[in-house]
Amino acid sequence: MKRWTPPSLDKVIASFDRQVQKARVTQPLKRAEHQPETVSLTIYGGILYKVWRVPDTNTLIPQHSHEYDHLTVVIKGLVQVWRDDKLAGEYRAPDIIKIPKHCKHRFLTLEPDCVFACVHQADTAEMVHEEHHLELEE
Repeated sequence: MKRWTPPSLDKVIASFDRQVQKARVTQPLKRAEHQPETVSLTIYGGILYKVWRVPDTNTLIPQHSHEYDHLTVVIKGLVQVWRDDKLAGEYRAPDIIKIPKHCKHRFLTLEPDCVFACVHQADTAEMVHEEHHLELEE
């Protein structure tokens, strides 16, 4: 009789990622009726703190990367995050997400009225390393 061996952790995680992705993104992407908006922008003590509000569920913030390490603070709601095309998980307020420099990342809101903040050094505020745009269904 062949002895059962559990699957590797990598296989379990990959399977889970596929299941979550399939469950969350089930329709073609369309432009959100209510676009994300900047709620506030504060620079103090050399730190930039930019707050975003995303009104609609299933709004995808396209993949991008920066020239600097930064934090994203989930202030309200629940978001799904990918880093370098790998599902990093779901984050619920008041979670803090660490994003290393040059790491491609994107967000999908899983609840309405999500609010999050980007926090980083003010002297690197406009340094987007790489940005990707979505092709949307009309």
